[in-house]
Amino acid sequence: MADTVSAHERRNCWLVMSDLFVDNEVDYKAVAEALVRDCPNMNRAELKRTLFEEVAPVLGTNGLTPAPSVWMGFDGDAVIRDVAERLTRQHLVRISPRQWRRME
Repeated sequence: MADTVSAHERRNCWLVMSDLFVDNEVDYKAVAEALVRDCPNMNRAELKRTLFEEVAPVLGTNGLTPAPSVWMGFDGDAVIRDVAERLTRQHLVRISPRQWRRME
């Protein structure tokens, strides 16, 4: 199913999930409704993977600080940029030395 998810839909999913990491009361029902509406091609397993492997590693530390900097909502452009950069770095780390030599 992940193959049918467009980049636009995936970014929308990151933005919706970012609301789970603000230092404020979270409206879980609204988040769930937005995920159903904005991420229709992502099944439960893909949503879970996206939350734990893509969004949480980037935004999860917000709630771990004594005075979190984000309590109303994350900047959407920053969420997209930061998650995409982390995924790019993660992908580059997975490239073997042999693959690096072939790319040179």
